[in-house]
Amino acid sequence: MKKLLEIVNLSISYGNRPTVKNVSLHLREGEIHCLVGGTGSGKSTVLHAIAGISSKAVTVTGGEILFDGAALLAKTESERRSLLGSRIALIFQNPEAYFDSLMTIGDQFTEFLQHIQPGLSKENCLKISTEALRKMRLDDPARLIRLYPFELSGGMLQRCSIAMAMLTKPKLLLADEPTSALDIVTQAKILGELKLLNQETGTAILMVTHNMKVAETLADTVSVMHNGEIVETGATDLVLHHPVHSYTKELIRSLPTMEEARLID
Repeated sequence: MKKLLEIVNLSISYGNRPTVKNVSLHLREGEIHCLVGGTGSGKSTVLHAIAGISSKAVTVTGGEILFDGAALLAKTESERRSLLGSRIALIFQNPEAYFDSLMTIGDQFTEFLQHIQPGLSKENCLKISTEALRKMRLDDPARLIRLYPFELSGGMLQRCSIAMAMLTKPKLLLADEPTSALDIVTQAKILGELKLLNQETGTAILMVTHNMKVAETLADTVSVMHNGEIVETGATDLVLHHPVHSYTKELIRSLPTMEEARLID
């Protein structure tokens, strides 16, 4: 499989403080890759740089990001927004922030669909939305689209956000800690849905997480970040069972208990 995403010697600073230092990694078509590290390691900064949603205080000071052979950092803001809304999708840690609390789920799906397909009727939008939610194994999606976000659990909202992100059939899904705010049972279900989506659609996934168990459950390959640098990378089984770097070993020691692990598996 060819490389879909390639990051080469990427360096990023917050003000005058280097945050990401010469990071290089790649993701092949259809691959699931987890970028693992603790708080402040720089992993979310890398993800946001790919998506083009970094704050004004963030500056890319070196390197390049290639998506499907095109240099993302050379694109205009308008071109990046267009790409993010079509071939690249993004889901966040907090699903509540993804939706407008004053609009029903169905109205928000409709607004998104009519943005990417002007002229699409509301009736057709709701049909498409209902089917998308059904694919995410949500019960009674015809009823769900009439509800407001506050009427849904965090796990249900995260499934809704994934369903919306997948409406454009993106080649790449960027996931920023999408399960960390959920209980462990719901977390397992969301990871299962992401894996199934990857198998059914071929969408590649780059996920940021602090949890090695999430990486073990989901990823084909993994990179470990520490203090803004990638300290270890490779096939997930190899990194987990034959870690080389001391920080990787520390993360593995923090894996869930056997009881928790059985719930995830």
